Amino acid sequence: MAVRIGSARINEKGTTTGGKAGDQTGGEVSIQNYYLHRKGWYVARPKDPTVAEKIAQAMEAACNNNHIGYCQAHRDSLRKIAVKYYYNLSKVNVDVEVDCSALVRVCCLYAGIQVGDFNTASELETLRKTGAFEILKDDKRCKESTYLKRGDILATHTKGHTVVVLDNGSGVTSASKSTRAYVVGQVYTTQVDDLSVRTGPGTNNPEKSYAELSSNAQQHAHDNGRLKKGTRVTCKDVRKVGSDIWIKIPSGWIAAYYGGKKYVG
Repeated sequence: MAVRIGSARINEKGTTTGGKAGDQTGGEVSIQNYYLHRKGWYVARPKDPTVAEKIAQAMEAACNNNHIGYCQAHRDSLRKIAVKYYYNLSKVNVDVEVDCSALVRVCCLYAGIQVGDFNTASELETLRKTGAFEILKDDKRCKESTYLKRGDILATHTKGHTVVVLDNGSGVTSASKSTRAYVVGQVYTTQVDDLSVRTGPGTNNPEKSYAELSSNAQQHAHDNGRLKKGTRVTCKDVRKVGSDIWIKIPSGWIAAYYGGKKYVG
């Protein structure tokens, strides 16, 4: 499977300034497959896996929110609105604009990394100084996607572009020992009552309503959309968020192991 990256790319006119606020094309801030930039990439890798996951989640939220468009001239308008929502970009509900480096900054802020403004020329040094990132410049990680990790930040060698990696490369072990207890394709049973189904892995993602569940899940859910104890669920994907484990089921994401407690087994 191709490694995906997310970024703020270009406005609806194909230029860096002008145009309307918000994403007019669905591609101004969007996800694409990994590519090697003509200026080359360096990697800023979060030292804390929880930070990496939150950076990736924030980028995914931005790419899926058409209120967020591209413009260098108004690049800080996203941050000014997002701060009200603790930088949860899925909650931004007015049309705003951002450019590639300003978006990466907001993703870092969502992950709890307090970092000031930067552009792609100063980005790597600015991130390094936070103490939260390891800067990688070896060919193994910078010239191909095989060993990239979800939450890695890529920035060009000189002023140009920056993106966030959204998938582990094929050379990265996707499941740690703690996640191997959950296997894609396996059927499990919920161990608790009132288990929330969310749009993504992590409690920062919105809960799904009863109407948003699959017809099968609705038969095993309360009116508030939360699953009943004893519901059998099929694992479609596994994601570790900090020390917690989330699994994807046909209706969305549920906590399988959370706060030291097993919710699904």
